[in-house]
Amino acid sequence: MKIIIPLVITLLCFGILCTAGCVFPGTDHPEPDLPDFMPGMFDKGLPIFPINDEAPEVYTLIWQFDLDNCSGFEKVGRVDAVSNRVPVFVVDPDSPGKIAITISAPEQDIDVYLKEIVDLPEGLHLSLPDEVIHIPKGESVDTYLLFESDGRIGETAGYTFIYLGTEDDWGMGWGCLFFAPDSPDIPEMQE
Repeated sequence: MKIIIPLVITLLCFGILCTAGCVFPGTDHPEPDLPDFMPGMFDKGLPIFPINDEAPEVYTLIWQFDLDNCSGFEKVGRVDAVSNRVPVFVVDPDSPGKIAITISAPEQDIDVYLKEIVDLPEGLHLSLPDEVIHIPKGESVDTYLLFESDGRIGETAGYTFIYLGTEDDWGMGWGCLFFAPDSPDIPEMQE
């Protein structure tokens, strides 16, 4: 028994060290590679649902980008990344932008707010036009995310995830990429 505990601890530490590169990979390019088992994962959004609920067949909140109606950017398009059609925004640092989105409430009336933004480059800010947007059951609302820059734009470290949520912890997030206009890493985009 005395030898089993140190052996288990040693194996656990070894396992953590071996998987650290998989969980926190270093990257020197702005578009991280996705593992082969993840193609298409960003094409449907990333749903959030309350911890006690099972994954539903129809989500309480559905939203998506409307790239044809975005304004205030030097360039807007999509890039294919491991079979994902990821939106790309090339920021005009002197002009606020509007990222057009459509929000739907298929199951019930909902109040939607900007829940979280993950990995937005430094110097950029996103907000909804209102703190809370009410959407009646079965309807969709066309709105936008107001996008502002304080003049200096940090490097894109990878995907930025934008999550919208409801008061009862339902939500959905989408990944996208933001670049400064002089970035050498802007990928080839498809309109």
